[in-house]
Amino acid sequence: MQHPLRITVRGFERSDALDAAVNQRSEKIEQFFPQLIGCEVTIELEEHSKQHGNHYVVKVVLQIPGNDIVIDHQRDEDVYVALRDAFEAAQRKLKAAAERQRGSDRAKR
Repeated sequence: MQHPLRITVRGFERSDALDAAVNQRSEKIEQFFPQLIGCEVTIELEEHSKQHGNHYVVKVVLQIPGNDIVIDHQRDEDVYVALRDAFEAAQRKLKAAAERQRGSDRAKR
């Protein structure tokens, strides 16, 4: 990545374990797509009513050549589940973007 990974946490205390989980997932994305320019991850604790409990909301922004891939609204009561879901969605969108890019490269030949 050309830019360092940025992690923002709101509404709860940041931990080394959470940082490690985010780093691990971002490294996996970078191995999958080496042209990745940057990655920003925001994790926020949303407070809900007693009936619904609290949810962690994860937003991932991947900067790639040509545009950004934004994944938001991934939420779960478990921060690690929300994180996993957000990065899996990001990888799916990144794969689709890479396929489109390869298709346009082939069309130019």
